[in-house]
Amino acid sequence: MKYLADEKNITIRKSKKFNDKWDISGDYNVYPINKEVSINYTKFKIRGDNDTDEIYVVNFSQNKARYAIMCDKGLKLDEIWNIYEIIKNSNQLHLSGF
Repeated sequence: MKYLADEKNITIRKSKKFNDKWDISGDYNVYPINKEVSINYTKFKIRGDNDTDEIYVVNFSQNKARYAIMCDKGLKLDEIWNIYEIIKNSNQLHLSGF
């Protein structure tokens, strides 16, 4: 899926295969930031830039699937959480039969 938010191109990938491969982004760039963070008890692997505090690649798991979020202009942690909430809520609707 591709989204345009605040003039940022955001791409979201989902893999239904839940294996050891965390990074399904396809982004092979090396970034100064490469770590795991926890937001509201949910773990995200992030890659980004120290100088701008922008996050370009995010990986996480939700409902036995892997997700990757990529953004060409970078994201902040609160934006990542908002995207996660949208994905989580859409999964809950799908699982409940809507």
